[in-house]
Amino acid sequence: MVKVCIMCRSVLLESSLKRILRHHVTTFGECDVVLTDQRITLEKPTLLISTQSDADIKKPFTHSSLMVQLEKFSNRSRLPKELEQRIHEATGEFVKNLSQIIAAYYENK
Repeated sequence: MVKVCIMCRSVLLESSLKRILRHHVTTFGECDVVLTDQRITLEKPTLLISTQSDADIKKPFTHSSLMVQLEKFSNRSRLPKELEQRIHEATGEFVKNLSQIIAAYYENK
């Protein structure tokens, strides 16, 4: 499951979210997504909780609807297995080539 940081103006909403998501709450630096009740721009993905029509999570929400939205976010943010495997192979090959270049450099010194 996704790790969340909660940054809400509403103390009641923040407290409720922390209670509901207690096993998923973490610091801003370690989170996958920020749950917020205000529009803010961060270097992390945010999910807006609001009564507005374009909110990611509409108020009022239930425990299950909140978990469904977080699961949807988690699925969107994951790389497909095939792509992940291709990236892993490419980076492995890169590390191998780089190690060979470094080893050859020091052997010639």
